[in-house]
Amino acid sequence: MAHFLDMRERNGFFTALFCAVLLISAWPIHAATENVFSLNPASHVISDDQSGLALFGYDPVAYHTDNKAVEGSAEFQLLHKTLVWRFKSRANLAAFQADPMAYMPLFGGHDPFAVSQGLMTVSDPRNFMIFEGSLAMFRSQENHDHFKSTKDIYKTALSRWPTVVRQHASH
Repeated sequence: MAHFLDMRERNGFFTALFCAVLLISAWPIHAATENVFSLNPASHVISDDQSGLALFGYDPVAYHTDNKAVEGSAEFQLLHKTLVWRFKSRANLAAFQADPMAYMPLFGGHDPFAVSQGLMTVSDPRNFMIFEGSLAMFRSQENHDHFKSTKDIYKTALSRWPTVVRQHASH
């Protein structure tokens, strides 16, 4: 019986084998998920936890074309970056498909004023403005007004975004 592994060696072997199988089987799941440390706003888009709807179902293109928050339709939806995006029309869906980053909200839809304060705060998709060609969303009208009246908030938010992402990802 000298050629068989003793009990300690067998336990170590099976533990190592179990860990290897677990890592290999989990790899495709991990590979398919977004990098939580990515600074790309598309990796941090606000969404409804229940439905998985990006921007809580509002059409990201309509903010630019209609200058208002318009709820999208289940008839015109698309799975993009693990979220379901809805649009009011086939034309808006096509515009988004052609250039998703053109319609991606600043900071993924998190309130820029809050980001400037070091926080990742979900915004109300109905409280928005187009800022330098990009969609900015705000948690409150007060934050919207403060952002609009203080030009340095955007620069501060941009500089703090990497830290905010790291802090949020580590929770």
